[in-house]
Amino acid sequence: MIPRKTSKTALIAVLATLAVGHSFATQVGTTWTEDGDANQTQATAQATIGTGALSQINGIISPSDQDWFKILILDGSFSADTLGTGLDTTLYLWDSTGTLVANNDDFGPGFESSFTGTFAPGSYTLGISHLAPMGQLDNREYSINLSGASFSGASVPDGGATASLLGLALFSVAAIRRRLA
Repeated sequence: MIPRKTSKTALIAVLATLAVGHSFATQVGTTWTEDGDANQTQATAQATIGTGALSQINGIISPSDQDWFKILILDGSFSADTLGTGLDTTLYLWDSTGTLVANNDDFGPGFESSFTGTFAPGSYTLGISHLAPMGQLDNREYSINLSGASFSGASVPDGGATASLLGLALFSVAAIRRRLA
């Protein structure tokens, strides 16, 4: 028979492993941060996983890179800009049929991008590219400011790992209870 103190310690260890060992591919709040590389094409765009309004996307881009993100436009009115980044960016917005519905390069007096419009509610792909000055080879941080956007999907567990860990925890709890009996 296992002493009661040992079994409680084992149970706490299992539950702590469960709490720390799982992760969700989601963002908290209204900002999405690029997860790895946000892919190079509209077809392989990175889903923004979360709930509610999406007001900013942050990432890192190299001179030859393009980043693509899936977003939702709910009420039709939408704007996107990279104002304040100091980067020479181009923004693209594609609808769910693959049609380019908005883009901008060099808004106003600078090289940053901005567009505003009314679009049919639905799924869209937002892209950003960066034209680096001659000789610049390093990566740069960017922020895309958004209005009228929402995350493209709800929070989901990471590929079944949470269910596996929950099963392991339940098995461990059952084994500990049997030993205590």
